[in-house]
Amino acid sequence: MRLAIMIICLIGIWACPATAQDMRRRVISGDRIVVQGVEIQLRDTECPAETTAEGREAKRIMNIMLFARKLECSYDKKPDGNVGDCIYGPSAGARVGRSMADELKRRNLCQPYGRT
Repeated sequence: MRLAIMIICLIGIWACPATAQDMRRRVISGDRIVVQGVEIQLRDTECPAETTAEGREAKRIMNIMLFARKLECSYDKKPDGNVGDCIYGPSAGARVGRSMADELKRRNLCQPYGRT
């Protein structure tokens, strides 16, 4: 009985960091994310509304990229909010990563900002 209680407690302790990490990364829309409590608009990127199939797909892809093992974000503080980009990759030690903004544009889910 004590062993079972100890195991449950250990599982609870190990689960907490993962939950905290998940709360520190969140997708708002196809071109807007939250990383470590900072909301970031992807630089030069405009995605369709979530009411469209493209908007839902952009948000789905963004969720995959945001929770990659390698994630490095940078942003500039602007009057309208933070604008930046994140580089994601398959592992924390990966030398090469991909830009989230470039990946969404490459997949034709989002367009360069200001395009008509």
